[in-house]
Amino acid sequence: MSFKTMALSPAGADLKVIFGPGVPDALREQIVQTWGSLSPRLFDSVHDALEATQSVAHAIVLTDGSVNLFDEHTDLVNPFGILQILNIQNEKQALETLTSNLTVAMIQQLAGKRTMLHAAAIGDPATKRALVLVGASGRGKTTAAQYLGKKFTYLTDETTIVGADREIYPYPKPLSLVVSDDEPKEQHNPVELGLNAADCEDTSYTAARVVMVGRTDEPTKPYLERVSLGDALMSIAEQTSGVALNPEGVLSIIRLFEQCGGVWRLVYSEVEDIEPLVRELLAENAVLPNSERVDEYETFETPDRLPNVYPNGTRVLQRMFGTTGYLVDGERFLLHHGDSLDELSAFAAECWINAAHELTVREHYEAMRELFEGLPEDAHRQVVEQLSESGILTMRTVDDPLYTEEDSN
Repeated sequence: MSFKTMALSPAGADLKVIFGPGVPDALREQIVQTWGSLSPRLFDSVHDALEATQSVAHAIVLTDGSVNLFDEHTDLVNPFGILQILNIQNEKQALETLTSNLTVAMIQQLAGKRTMLHAAAIGDPATKRALVLVGASGRGKTTAAQYLGKKFTYLTDETTIVGADREIYPYPKPLSLVVSDDEPKEQHNPVELGLNAADCEDTSYTAARVVMVGRTDEPTKPYLERVSLGDALMSIAEQTSGVALNPEGVLSIIRLFEQCGGVWRLVYSEVEDIEPLVRELLAENAVLPNSERVDEYETFETPDRLPNVYPNGTRVLQRMFGTTGYLVDGERFLLHHGDSLDELSAFAAECWINAAHELTVREHYEAMRELFEGLPEDAHRQVVEQLSESGILTMRTVDDPLYTEEDSN
């Protein structure tokens, strides 16, 4: 059986939606229309879609659950690297879930290739400057994008994709609008909402400013306030996708901040009042209220080297592989490990810094005692064990069957 298939290619990602068993024609047409701003291509079969795109990266199969795809349609399941099944019995919920799943799939494919922020982006068609509005879910990004997208160019309301030269790859996905607290969000084509959606292949807009959304319930006239590098990193890293897979990690975000004149918080109560300030930010000669100085920072990386040789039974430690530290604002130490960015205490930071190369726990204690006079050895041991459990340091007891005492001699 042939199933119609929709293909999307935001920023070069490859996404396919397969309209499987039991999907009504009306629902299929609604999905294609809702995603219209991303120039979807509709194929008569999965085979046609695969031949046209020459990619089997990711597919989402919509089905009513009436058949077991893995039993009855193995030809549909087998080709794809990643395949998700989405039940459409609750159509509204399925539409919201589809939007989320497609976005996550895109992020997974682009991670390590682009800098991605959980942010809306609005561009000025005259200057080609873009404003990146960062914020957690529920902070007003979509509302701001919906309003500003009618005055400027709508680039995205949720995931801002930035290239190496700060070029923005538009992701004019459907807007997910709240109907009520107990119902799924409704998905709307941005053009049908009156937004000036960018062509999904237009990369002429450049990220000019990074602004954190600071909507408040207290009536206030919109204003900008500078955000320190440390605060910005801790806040924005939580809203940033794919940092762990980016070879430069947090450094790519810091450089973006530097090129955009630092990070600012836009404080306002009514979205209708922010247009004049947004126009100033997007102007060619935009001037920020304070210095565009970006706080100084120092980077500490984990050396890539073989472990030292110690007698069996020796307890040794070093920095966890892949961790990177940043000393910002002259005093705050942030550690990037895995997919998280954490702020360390001064003592924990020195523990990590002084474990650049593998050394014995005793040697590490002696180094730390020089920095913290009177440091009890038991307290040191407890801290390094906690840091090891947290994935900040790695500890091991040497047990090499090929090692003998003669080797040490």
